[in-house]
Formats: sequence, structure tokens, C-alpha cells
Amino acid sequence: MKRIIFLFLICFSFLFSKEPSWVTNPKKDTKFFYFVGYAEDMDSLPNVKEKAIYNAKTKIATSIFEETEVSKIFSTYGNLSGDVELQRNYTEEIKSKSSVQLVGVEIEDFEYEEIDDDGLKYYKVWVLAKITKTNFENERNRILGELKRKLELVDNNLALAEKELEKGNVIGSLEAYYTAALSSIKVKERRDEFVVYISKMTKILQNIEIIPSEDNPKKIDNENGGTINFKILYRNNPISNAKVNFILRNNRGTITKESISTSSGLLTCKIDSLTDINNDSTIQARLSLDFPELTDLEEEYKKFYTTLIDKVAKVNNSYTFSVISTRNKKLTTSTIAIIEENDSYKINRNITSEAQTILISKGYSVKKFPEKINIDLLMDLKKSELETLSANGIKQVLIIFITGEEPSYNETLNRYIGTYNISMQLVEVESGEIINSKNSKFNVTSPTRKGVANSFQSTVSRELKKLIR
Repeated sequence: MKRIIFLFLICFSFLFSKEPSWVTNPKKDTKFFYFVGYAEDMDSLPNVKEKAIYNAKTKIATSIFEETEVSKIFSTYGNLSGDVELQRNYTEEIKSKSSVQLVGVEIEDFEYEEIDDDGLKYYKVWVLAKITKTNFENERNRILGELKRKLELVDNNLALAEKELEKGNVIGSLEAYYTAALSSIKVKERRDEFVVYISKMTKILQNIEIIPSEDNPKKIDNENGGTINFKILYRNNPISNAKVNFILRNNRGTITKESISTSSGLLTCKIDSLTDINNDSTIQARLSLDFPELTDLEEEYKKFYTTLIDKVAKVNNSYTFSVISTRNKKLTTSTIAIIEENDSYKINRNITSEAQTILISKGYSVKKFPEKINIDLLMDLKKSELETLSANGIKQVLIIFITGEEPSYNETLNRYIGTYNISMQLVEVESGEIINSKNSKFNVTSPTRKGVANSFQSTVSRELKKLIR
């Protein structure tokens, strides 16, 4: 609120404040150039005065940089002259530095106005700065000479990086710019170059893209694996020696974690095996570049680390494919869901149907469970029942066995809780060998006892999707 009041007072007092006469009628004579500096702030009077002096020096530096001579100097350095934004940013860096380093500037007059409104105080300060025309010319020559020297050095560094870029060595060009940036901040007088090199790196990164190969497979076997290829390009031209990381999404398995691009920009992700059978497994390719040295620099440079990393993060692409199981497809599978009730076994048709649907989605060739099977004997994996399954063309059977306790009321939760166990066995019919076995325990809650039974089916369905892979 104080800040709002302060801003209002500044606007209000500006309309009625009495500026020194030399603000509106600047002094002129044959020996000096005059410049008016101004500042207003809630800081101490000496500090506000320093800000006003800096404002006057900035105007002196600006008058030098507005000369056509500056444009001519830039035009002689090809690597900067063609980039208007970069030229403007670099000019501002040097101008700001020149304002601080100006010599021969004198303060002829100084006036201030103190505003105090119910304890809220700030100062308005005007300074009349002057510099002899001789000193102005000396400073002009010094600044322009320094500008030429800097531009020559910057242009040489840019030329080295541009040469790498012309050869198609995009990564080498980025490294050259980065080396130049780190080198520039080691010498105080060269620190204004830093923004030039970072700007060049940013523009290169903006033009890098990763694209999936057109001939990538649409389906990959979960056991045999396959290969997903990408290309990395700079303005449609291949990039070599670029490091890219691969991330597997919507599945689990073993894949190549990274790849270095070939001379044709090719990136290869080798998939050895995958766990889940689905239609939306994805390989994401992401450019891998880091600039750790920037994080150890002064605070004003650390922001450029974030800028570069954000650009790198945007260089990525993904390819989505289906995962199938050739082996599962060859093995005709049947399934049965059995619930134990009152010391007897009962087939649950709904859960059996749900299990069949899940198996099909996982790439299994599913056959309906035969009617004439003795469930008690099957639970003991008796040879007679396995032979019946085999006679029906079934190679393996998934037996789902569910047990549970009578729902009890929990007074803390004010709900009925039913606890259940699922045991799954995948059995090879010919040998009777248990190929895979999994177990799960879960709870079903509801405000009513009947509600537990109603929620049981949907909860079992979720558990089956976790267990059947």
C-alpha cells in the first residue's frame, strides 16, 4: 500500500514541483557541453544524488553512441552487423559500462526537493553536469577506440564459431561460443562480450530439432525388442556428434539410454526387452547438453544458465508404438476365476470374463475354458484335468483363486471392510509346471455390508490389471 501511495505522490508532486531553471533552459557556452541528470527515490539524499549523476553520464554516453560513426564501426564487422538484436544488446552493454567509466565530468549545480507526507519521504534530485568539449572529444575517441578493439576480438571469436557452423559442426560451434563466453568473464574489461556469445548459442539451439525416422516399426515384440531411430537436424541439415538421452514412457524394460549422432544425424535407441503389452509405449529423445560452469558464476550470469537449459529442454521428440508378444500369441491360453465360499469352489463368470479381456489386450491367444472340468481336481493340478485342457487345444491355463473374509464393521472409519486375497498361477498344461505365480491382498470398504459386495467386482478388476502382465 505504501508503494502505491509513493507512486501516486511522485506523479502528483511532479505536476507541481519547481524544477531548476537550467532544466528547461539548458546552459550553453563555447567551452562546455551541459547535460541534466535526474533521479527520485526513497533512498538517502547522497545515494539519490549519485543516481542523478549516473543519469547525466548515461546521457553523455548516449549522445556518443547515437553518432553515425558507431553504425559505421559495426558495419565493418560482418558477424555482428547482420544481427540487429545482437548489435543492440551489445551496444547497451558497452554504453552502460561507458557511463560508469566516463572521466572529465563535473557537477556545476545540484538541487533537490524533499517530499514528506505523513512519514513517507523521498527525494527528487536534479544535477547539472558539464564536460569540456575537449574532454568530450577525448572520451568519444576513447570509447570508439575501445569499441573497435572489442568488436575486433568479438568478431574473431564469432568467426571461429561460425566456421564450425558452416562445416556442419553444430556442436563444435556451440562449444566454441561457450568457450568464448567463459573466457570473456575472466577479464573484467571483456565481460560485456558475454551476452553476445550466449545470444548466439540461444539462436542455434532454437533451430535444432529431433524427428523420428519414417521407417520406425509400429509394433515391437516384448521379448525380441527392436530399434527406434531419430534424426537430429539444424535447419534441416544433419548434426553429428550430438548426445541424446532416451527415456521409456508407459512401459518398463531395457533400452539404450543414450546415443551419439552419426554424420547423417542418425540416433539409434536399441530396445532389448519390454515388460508390458500395450498400444502406447513411447521412446522420448532429448538433447543432452549442460553448462555447469555457469552455475558457479556471479548471480548476474546464473540467469543465462536457465535460459540455455530451457532451450536445450525444448529440443526433444517422441515416438509411440505398440508392444506385442509373439510368444503369447503362439500359446493358446485359457483362464478361470474361482472363489472359495463355504469350503467349496465356485466359478465366477464375471471375473473370468474380465481376465480373458485383459489377456487379449496383453497379446495372448485366448480360448474359452471348457465346461467339463472338475474344479476341485484342477486346483490340485491333476493330470486328468490338464489332459482335458490339452485335448481342447489349450497350451497354458491361468488359474485365479480368490478367498475373502466376511465384511466387518470398523467403528473408526464408520464403514464395512472386506479383506480379500488373489492368488494367480499360470500353468503349462502339458507338464503341469507352474510358469508364474503372483499374489495380492486388498480391502474393499463401503458404508453398508451389501456395498462391499457391489464394489468387489470393480476392485478385483483393478487388481487383475496390475497382476496380469
